Amino acid sequence: MAKKLTTELQIENEKPVRGKTKEFSTKHSGIRLRVSPSGVKSFVWYCIKPDGKRSTVTLGRHPDMTLEQAYTAKGEQKARMGLSKTDTTSKPKTLEGLFNVFYEGYVKINRDTHADCVQFYDNARFKKHKWLEIKVSAIEASEGRIIKDILQTVTAEGGQVQGKATLSFTKQMLRYSKAHKYLSDDFCDILTPKFIGINDRKRASKKKKRKLTNEEIKTVWQGLDDYKNLSVSIRIALKLLLLTGLRSGELRRNTWDNVDFENRTLTIPVEIQKTRNADSVPFVVPLSPLAFTLMQELHTATGHGEYLFAGARDNPILEDKAFGHAVRRLIKRLDEMPSWSPHDLRRTCRSGLSALSIPFEVAEKCLNHSLNGFSSTAEDYDMDDYFPQRKEALDKWEGVVSNLVSNKPKLEIVNGH
Repeated sequence: MAKKLTTELQIENEKPVRGKTKEFSTKHSGIRLRVSPSGVKSFVWYCIKPDGKRSTVTLGRHPDMTLEQAYTAKGEQKARMGLSKTDTTSKPKTLEGLFNVFYEGYVKINRDTHADCVQFYDNARFKKHKWLEIKVSAIEASEGRIIKDILQTVTAEGGQVQGKATLSFTKQMLRYSKAHKYLSDDFCDILTPKFIGINDRKRASKKKKRKLTNEEIKTVWQGLDDYKNLSVSIRIALKLLLLTGLRSGELRRNTWDNVDFENRTLTIPVEIQKTRNADSVPFVVPLSPLAFTLMQELHTATGHGEYLFAGARDNPILEDKAFGHAVRRLIKRLDEMPSWSPHDLRRTCRSGLSALSIPFEVAEKCLNHSLNGFSSTAEDYDMDDYFPQRKEALDKWEGVVSNLVSNKPKLEIVNGH
């Protein structure tokens, strides 16, 4: 649960965090304090209009505006917008209204990151099928079968990963709606993975894991250069995954605020790291010369937005299935290449570091892996981030990749099989 700020002293004492915009609830309902990475503190008010549409109003900046003045400004804004107390708490009438109320009343308050959540409903598929316009009364009358049908279509059209993520988010939204009496039931008893076409975990876990061989690295790289139907940002993303060993989510969900062009680094904020705990810190990735050049090219293409990879149409961030979809399209164009996934690029990078005789702890740190698997007390005492060693290791790995994709004689470093 996010910390609640109640005094001016608490607000003054909040410090910015590099690469992360923080938000805090306050003692006044609906008013939140937003602290940008640069230290700017703003009071914002999240409200729901009578039609169920979300609205975010910036009331003013601290210290020019105090918390009490922000509360007064909120009242003035409500009057100008024609919103009464009953209006802002009226029951949503559509599926879009349910989503917006849940998003503003729960997601933004309780989740560190919430841009991905918008994708579950505010995307082309939902707009194409006009699902957002479905009446709450129709959902009630169908006893949730309408929601089940929607999730079945999402899984069939978007795949297993998208289906699982949307199912999880939808069940949270329905439980929230029931708890706040927007719905008489959450209908979760009929919303099971099996009922909407999602494979069981045991079957899904049999997916083959592999790394790319030297020849495949060269073929994929050249294939990306030649495949003009792929967007520039997707081509660059797949190359960066190979060069850096990052998880696709750590790259896809990152923002331009975390790219340091002067020091040639990319910071992975704690909130988008896969494994994190109370001791987690931002992970700074050194960019090799080629990776930095690719990042500059990417900035030329998408630097006008907040995220490294902007989504299509009005989506602020690229959908999570985009990289996998691009890989499958690429494989179809490449003759006789076995299937592989974006995460296999991370495995290829890690295997390449081992083949270069990079020390185990350095190679693991390059991927931001915990060292406690190597020793039960390793990270309790060894708290170095190995930045110089990681930079040297990734530069060497870039040399291998550059050698493979150039016209120079091949240097066999990665053992293919």
